[in-house]
Amino acid sequence: MKKDGTTTCDGYGGTFPILGYLLIKKIFKKHMTAQKYIWILRLSIILYLCPFQEFKYLILPEKLLERFNFADFWGIAGKKISGFEVVNIPSLFGDYYVTPRGIFLVTVIWFIICTILVIYYYGTYFFIKRQIRKNGIKTDFFSGKRGKDIEVFQTAKVKTPCTVGWLHPNIFIPKRDYTVKEKEWLLRHEITHVRHGDTFWKALALLVCIFHWYNPFVYYLFQQYSVMCEYYCDAVCMQNSNKEEKKNYAIFLVKSATLTIPRRGLAIVQGLTNNGEKIQERVDRILDEDKKPAGKIQLFIAGILTVMCLCSFMTIFVYSATQEQDVPAQDNTFTEGEWDYFYGEDVSMGDASLDFSKSTILFESKQGEITPVFQSNLMNNGSDKGQKKAQQKRCNHVMEEGTLKIHKSKKKGCHIEAYEAQRCKKCGIVKKNQLSYDTDYVVCSHAKK
Repeated sequence: MKKDGTTTCDGYGGTFPILGYLLIKKIFKKHMTAQKYIWILRLSIILYLCPFQEFKYLILPEKLLERFNFADFWGIAGKKISGFEVVNIPSLFGDYYVTPRGIFLVTVIWFIICTILVIYYYGTYFFIKRQIRKNGIKTDFFSGKRGKDIEVFQTAKVKTPCTVGWLHPNIFIPKRDYTVKEKEWLLRHEITHVRHGDTFWKALALLVCIFHWYNPFVYYLFQQYSVMCEYYCDAVCMQNSNKEEKKNYAIFLVKSATLTIPRRGLAIVQGLTNNGEKIQERVDRILDEDKKPAGKIQLFIAGILTVMCLCSFMTIFVYSATQEQDVPAQDNTFTEGEWDYFYGEDVSMGDASLDFSKSTILFESKQGEITPVFQSNLMNNGSDKGQKKAQQKRCNHVMEEGTLKIHKSKKKGCHIEAYEAQRCKKCGIVKKNQLSYDTDYVVCSHAKK
């Protein structure tokens, strides 16, 4: 949250890079390396978890920001959708955050769903890792990043080679016979996952899916990252290999794809073949090596990503945080900003102090002079029947412009209507014209004594 009270968690920050990813993938397909696709997906993960839409306050003109002031839009839209009951949430400093009750309940439901998903997926992960490691036999280890060893276990608890863990990753190999070359391939493949940090980024992508479970793009992001990191590891394993070796490696992957691991373990566990997902496209990439795009194409791709990032940084959906206030809010109230956004400038300023104790109708002249008006002197839209007609004939009217304000009591609070009007200075007759505005007050303070 910024010091001025703005927040950036709107849930759309990472969607724009995903849209750019879809466009680039549609145009270039496998003519761009898997590693570059992974960079785009990682950028999207970062922007989902740590959006930077506050940049719009530094870049966009202030007048444009005022025009798309979604802070007030969300405030009053939430009240109209969920009702005018509010929830006052105490802050640590003795103030209150005020939010519509319906929006508050939706937030609570979102939080409960996120909590359940975190417990399920990460609890399942830790349980699976513990069970596999407990029943495994350590056969080898390799040097990883920052001097940490990558331990290799052989166990009957897995059916296909896989990498588990992001802080202390382990490689698990099923108890089956592999040729020397196959074992070399699978170990090189899984070590590449570890050194590339794929399990860590998949854990973050899963967190994105949990926090933004309502957004369909996050599931596509997770699925694409799982696929692209396999393509990248294949490219590393087959680097400087001949056609025959690539063909044998592809056959090995197809055989391994027939062996599956439990779906619930796929959230963070990175299997050799991901249960055979996109295996045909994967084989095509191995046999037909990814081609590095030309310089102009790379500039075009960079341009697309730049535009998508700018859209992400400056999305109008970013809204301001609920402002703190000293006292709890009552139901059916609007903030000044909310009122101005939907109804224009608040022209009813000063109505709260009007005195309707002598008459429920007041005339306020342009000079600010307030005069009580009786119902018998009120003339609607030029009607002049009966006594009013006779009164009009007896008086040579001298009319002054002003505003006619009518007070109506309600079960809870009151209602004031303001009309453009003219009043005769001699006889006091008032001609009421069109409505200027009307105002509701939760607490009536107009019947003064």
